[in-house]
Amino acid sequence: MFKKFPPHTPLILGLGSGVALFTLTSLFLFHPKLLAWLDRNSASVPSQDPNQPSAVVDSASLPQTERDVKLKDVADANAASLDRSRARYLLAMDLLRKYEGGPALKQLEGLEKQYPVLAPQILLKQGRAQELSNDSERAREIWQKLIKTYPQSPVVAEAYYSLGKYDPSYHEKLLKEYPRHPRTLALIRQRLQENPDQFPLWLQLAKANPFDPTLNQARDRLVKDYAEQLTPADWAMIGAGYWQSGLYEKAYKAYAKATPSPEQAYRYARGLQIAKKLPEARSAYQKLIKTYPQAPETGLGLLRLAQISPNRDAIAYLDRIVKQFPDRAPEALEAKAKLLNSTNAQAASQTWQTLLNKYPKSDEAADYRWLMAQRAAKSGDYAKAWQWAQPIAVNNPDSQTAPKAAFWVGKWAQKLGKNQEAKQAFTYTISRHPHSYYAWRSAVLLGWDVGDFTTVRSYNPTTVKPAT
Repeated sequence: MFKKFPPHTPLILGLGSGVALFTLTSLFLFHPKLLAWLDRNSASVPSQDPNQPSAVVDSASLPQTERDVKLKDVADANAASLDRSRARYLLAMDLLRKYEGGPALKQLEGLEKQYPVLAPQILLKQGRAQELSNDSERAREIWQKLIKTYPQSPVVAEAYYSLGKYDPSYHEKLLKEYPRHPRTLALIRQRLQENPDQFPLWLQLAKANPFDPTLNQARDRLVKDYAEQLTPADWAMIGAGYWQSGLYEKAYKAYAKATPSPEQAYRYARGLQIAKKLPEARSAYQKLIKTYPQAPETGLGLLRLAQISPNRDAIAYLDRIVKQFPDRAPEALEAKAKLLNSTNAQAASQTWQTLLNKYPKSDEAADYRWLMAQRAAKSGDYAKAWQWAQPIAVNNPDSQTAPKAAFWVGKWAQKLGKNQEAKQAFTYTISRHPHSYYAWRSAVLLGWDVGDFTTVRSYNPTTVKPAT
C-alpha cells in the first residue's frame, strides 16, 4: 500500500587504522599553521609539480626487489627533487618493515626539511628507526620534538603511543586527547583484555564511533553490566550505535531511557514499529507529534504512523504532512493517492494531479509518470506512453527512473515513426547517463560498435590503460 521507507541511512565512517589515520593526516596537511610553516620554509621544498609524471609513482606497483632498485637510483641522485624525497621515504618504510633501523635512518636523515608535507610522519619514523637501533633515549627525544613542533598533527597520537611504552603518562594523554584515534582504541582493547571490569573504558570504546558495528560488543557490555551507571545521554549514544548497525529492537530499548529529543522520540517509535509492537508504536508516534509538532522527524513520523493506521486516520495524517511539511508532501500525496485508488478513483486521480502540478520534479512524480507510461505502452498506446514519459528527462533528470524513461522515449518514438526524436532521446541517454545499462542499449540502437544482446559475449574491445 505504501512505499517502504528505509531507516535512516548512515554515513559509513570506517575506523580502520590506515584509513582513519590517512584521512586525519590529509585534513592536517591543509591546517593554517602548517601552510604558514611551509611558506616560511619554501626554499627547502623541491620545486616539482606533484601531478607531473613520476618515476617513483611509476614503480609503485612493481615487485619490491625491482622497485627498490629503481627507488635507490632516484634516491641517490645529487639534485634535490620531490621524487628523490618520495623515494627516500618509501625506501625507509621498506627498511623499517624489515627492522633495519640503521639503513632506514640514513634515508630519513634531514628528510623532514626537504619533504615538509610529511615532516610529522618522517619524525615518527626517525624515532622508530632509533628504537630499532637500540637508542631508545634518542627515539624519545625525536617523538617529543614531533609533539612540540606539530601539536595539531594527528601523528602526535602515534608519538604518544610510542612514548607510552617508556612513560605510561603518555598513554593517559592519548586516551584523553585522542579518544577516537585507532591507537587509542587499540590501547583500550588491550587494557580491557587484561582487566574487563573497567566501566570508563567500555564507555569510551562505545562512544568512539556510532557507525562501527564491531563496537556493539562494548554497547552490549554496558547494557548488561553497567546499566545503572549510564546517563540518559549515554543511552542515546548506545541507541544511536545500535540504530546505525540495524539492531532496531536493541535501539528502541536504549532510546526508551535516552535524553528526550525529536530523534530519540522518532527512533523509539520506529523501533517499536519494526518490532511489530504496533499499538505501542502508534502511541509513541502520537507522543512525538504532540511533543515536537514542528520537528522534521515529526513529518517522517506522520508518514510512518499513516502506514499502521486505518485508512481514514491515515489520510488525515497525510493531509497534515502536505500542509505542514512541504519537503515530505510528495511522499504523502503518493501514499494518499494509493490509499484512495481502491475506494475513490476520482479523489485518487485528483491527488495524483496535485502531485504532478505542485511537485513535478519530485521522485514520486517521476515514478507515477513512469507507471502511467508503462500502462499505456502495454495497451499499445505508444503516443500516450511517449507523452507520459517525456517530461521525466526534463523534470527529473537525476532520478533512478530517468535513464530507462529517456531510453524508452526513444523506443516509443521509433514505433511512432519519429526517428529524429528517437535519435535525440538515445543521444541524450548516453550523454546524461553514460554509465547506465540504458546508455549501452541506446548506443546499440544508434549503430555504435559496442556489441548487442547476441554479440556482446564475444565482443573484445581494445582498452587503453593509463600509464600510472
